[in-house]
Amino acid sequence: MLIKKSRIPIKQIILTGFLPSFIKVFLYRLKGYKIGKNVSIGFGSIVIGESVQIENNTKIGLFTVLRAKSLKISDNIDIGSLCFFDNVNIEIDQDTRIREKVYVGGIQMHDSSLKIGKRVLILQDTVINPTKPIIIEDDVGIGGSCRLFTHASWQSILKGYPVLFKPIVIQRNTWIAWNVFISPGVTIGENSTIGAGSVVTVNIPPNSLGTGSPFKLAVSGVGKWPRKISEKKQNDLIDNIIEEFLKKLETLKFNVEYSENENYRHIIVDKKHVIIYLMSTIDKLDIINKGKYLTIIYNYDTSNYISSEMTIDLKKRVRFGESPLGEELLKYFSHYGIRFERK
Repeated sequence: MLIKKSRIPIKQIILTGFLPSFIKVFLYRLKGYKIGKNVSIGFGSIVIGESVQIENNTKIGLFTVLRAKSLKISDNIDIGSLCFFDNVNIEIDQDTRIREKVYVGGIQMHDSSLKIGKRVLILQDTVINPTKPIIIEDDVGIGGSCRLFTHASWQSILKGYPVLFKPIVIQRNTWIAWNVFISPGVTIGENSTIGAGSVVTVNIPPNSLGTGSPFKLAVSGVGKWPRKISEKKQNDLIDNIIEEFLKKLETLKFNVEYSENENYRHIIVDKKHVIIYLMSTIDKLDIINKGKYLTIIYNYDTSNYISSEMTIDLKKRVRFGESPLGEELLKYFSHYGIRFERK
């Protein structure tokens, strides 16, 4: 007998979806789902699967459906409202953000799967069809209204019409701009940039820039894309980002105190949040008040970190711990494409 399932799981939404988040989490744990701490499942949202794992600090918005035979969601994931995920295997790694009205579904085969890496951003109204496996690697950004399809079929293959079922791979640190269509079988190489409105039907080499329908390469090759910038220019850019962040805080009526010397910059926000931006080696910082939320940013090579609530290493692109202001600063860095691995 074939196992049938409703296209929209109305029954589960009515019975479970409208319950408060903490009750849903409790019931799902009783069911055998592995649910971590500080997990929020929004009003009208449900999770369905044979094997389900949702780790700490994950948020699922309103009226979102997550359904898979195997569903694995790592920690610090943010999934927006009105999303619909329906596949055999779904895996979403750490610090990924998925905006509203993202649809994942289509024909399902034995190997249908969607694997999303760390620090991925998928913007609203995107449609992902993982009939065959789709792999989206770390630090990939996918703009709104994009379309990723792993199958193209309707007319009879026996009458000579084309039928295509092939996987899609988007390699690390790639940006897919808005309204891009990616055809079955395409691999997009790492560090590439695909312009808005493109139709991609062929493999794209790593370190490529291009756009168009059909897609045309403008630049390709290591050293050609992305363009190299000097260390001094990088430091200037970091200074500008921090300055813009502080201006934002002041606009929001936070009290910001700022001082600097040749070795470090010292920022106090509302007299309790401290950011120290180190530009060279320092053995001791007498200005640190241990009673405050302390975030230390390093912009030189070191492994000798001073104790703090949160450490951000700009050279290694890693972060340790957390603090309220540090988290907001990292969000601001991410607006400029600067992201950090959790350690």
